[in-house]
Amino acid sequence: MTRNAENGSILPAILVLFFFAILTVMAMTWWAKHEQQSSVLYSRSAVAYQLAQAGIERGKWKVVEQADYWDQLSTNPSYFITDYNFDRTYEDVTNSGGVSLGEYRIRIDNDPDDPSHNYKRITAQGRQKSGGGTGRHRTLMASFAKGSVLTEDFAVYAKVFDFHE
Repeated sequence: MTRNAENGSILPAILVLFFFAILTVMAMTWWAKHEQQSSVLYSRSAVAYQLAQAGIERGKWKVVEQADYWDQLSTNPSYFITDYNFDRTYEDVTNSGGVSLGEYRIRIDNDPDDPSHNYKRITAQGRQKSGGGTGRHRTLMASFAKGSVLTEDFAVYAKVFDFHE
């Protein structure tokens, strides 16, 4: 009779062990899925940020392209440069296969914190294109004095370098 009593005693221990193994696998699956989603969002945000940086660079180039742009912006606060008032999107940043990574748009105006109009503010909005979703957005703003736009390390001379989601 002792033998019959011992035959079924291992079954509950195996069931408990199996239950914990299933819980562990489920937790690891959820963690891996969450980690993958976070990685994709971070990657998309980084691309949107880089697109906004491209917009800042294009805006710097446009301000120094013609000497009178700076003066016209300084003397006439309502003046804006065509295609640089959030009225055009650019899609010239591509991956190695030539596919556009997203789009950005630029606004160049006087820095509202500078009543003497010595600083110009360049605002660039980058939007990463996603497969079927809305993508990620990033906005950068930088204000420059006239001489600092021509320097290599412009961020050192930037009065404002802001990051918005």
